[in-house]
Amino acid sequence: MTETNPNILEETKVGFFILAGALLVVFGGNYQFTASITMGLGIIGGLMWLLVAIWIQKDANRVSEILKQRGIELNQKKEEKKKKYSFYL
Repeated sequence: MTETNPNILEETKVGFFILAGALLVVFGGNYQFTASITMGLGIIGGLMWLLVAIWIQKDANRVSEILKQRGIELNQKKEEKKKKYSFYL
């Protein structure tokens, strides 16, 4: 997973702190309630992260192969156009 997105935890952490601050404002500074909600979301998020870690590299490799194939196809079309319209040059 570190190859695909090395900053995923940092990005998630920033959004999580914004959520915690918003909850504090909404619930009038009730730290215990805010901590309970954020801990619950953190545990759920951690479990989801573990599930994603299982499949993310396979998916990233699949997308990479699709993009490589598309690049080859585009280069072939470009070469065909060059050959087709080379008499204009």
